Amino acid sequence: MNATGFLAPLNEGFMLSSAIAIGCGWWAVRHHRVHLHRILMLVGASLGAAFFLTYVLKTLLVGDTTFGGPHPLATAYQVFLQTHATLATVAGVLGVITLR
Repeated sequence: MNATGFLAPLNEGFMLSSAIAIGCGWWAVRHHRVHLHRILMLVGASLGAAFFLTYVLKTLLVGDTTFGGPHPLATAYQVFLQTHATLATVAGVLGVITLR
């Protein structure tokens, strides 16, 4: 594993941990545990921010990667990638607005 090879598993760990914290926060609010909900949502948001920062760091250090799959799937991959990037940006902005 090269010097930047640890960033991909770290990214996944942050994102998975964020999703688990947010899921637990959803459970907490459904059970009227508002204080626990607030804490878990802030933890989830912090882990999501950590994911974003390590993702940006990985992109700066490694650069963009090209699609390595079969050529007939390249267009579908690009459509999915652009849709994902757009929705992730919108979700990030809405997340900041919600936290504020």
